[in-house]
Amino acid sequence: MHPLVHAWGRDRMSSEDGQKDCLMAYGLLACSLPEDFDEKPYQFRRILVTHLMANIQHSVMAKKEMVDKYFDDAHEKFGRMLSEQGYAGEAEKFQILVLDVRSRTPLGEKHQDTIRAMGNLSGTYWSLGKYADAEKLGIKVLDMGNRLLEEDHPDTTMGNLANTYGSLGKYADAETLQIKVLDMRVKLLEEHPDTINATENLAITFHYLQKYTDAARLEVQVVDVRKKIFGEEHPKTVKSVALLAKSQSQANTNISGTESKKKGEFYLLQSLVNSPVHYISSLSFKNCK
Repeated sequence: MHPLVHAWGRDRMSSEDGQKDCLMAYGLLACSLPEDFDEKPYQFRRILVTHLMANIQHSVMAKKEMVDKYFDDAHEKFGRMLSEQGYAGEAEKFQILVLDVRSRTPLGEKHQDTIRAMGNLSGTYWSLGKYADAEKLGIKVLDMGNRLLEEDHPDTTMGNLANTYGSLGKYADAETLQIKVLDMRVKLLEEHPDTINATENLAITFHYLQKYTDAARLEVQVVDVRKKIFGEEHPKTVKSVALLAKSQSQANTNISGTESKKKGEFYLLQSLVNSPVHYISSLSFKNCK
């Protein structure tokens, strides 16, 4: 019935009324999405994204007009959600709009909202494989953030730029940033998932730099925490065990525990042999207001 009501409205309403209703629906969808995504479960955003995609498909409202009506906050939230849900191409369009309108405000690029918009777009560029664009914007965000924001703020800028360096094969540069990221997150977040992701990303960089002993040392920590949080059979745990197995094997050392060795070798045979080890994406900027 719900899709039929939508279809009836599109067929019967005038173009002007349809535009107004689409705009109101867009605003309602934005209001239902909190700035802090953690306030609502992930499943909620999975449902919401289908409504947003339908709104985008059927709306004939010009994006410029929506920006002029101060919809940049809604664009920002939807850009983050689309990126999270795997719609990086659509997220990029929203985030470019946000950055454009915020760059034209009185404070321009010096405002924290504009810096955050740059960071989100940089992360999306990385997801799309546009590493050169991600690097250029990421360097700019990091420089401005260091000058205008708190030095010890554990934002994702440095982590995103480090991932970009890694994807470009600049592992020494990635290592430098990832060590700083991990140090900040250990101080403030301890066993938070973001800290574990930062630990594993540094381990991956060590792996590419052929520092296999250092990689294994960090991966032991990741495996230990993920076993406690997710259990031994969770895909994240098994993948971490596999990376540990790979690092330890190439460092010509033994894996602690026969069971872990079997699980790691099994996963390696299925997905890691002769395949690259991928970085874990950092989350987009959270609202700093």
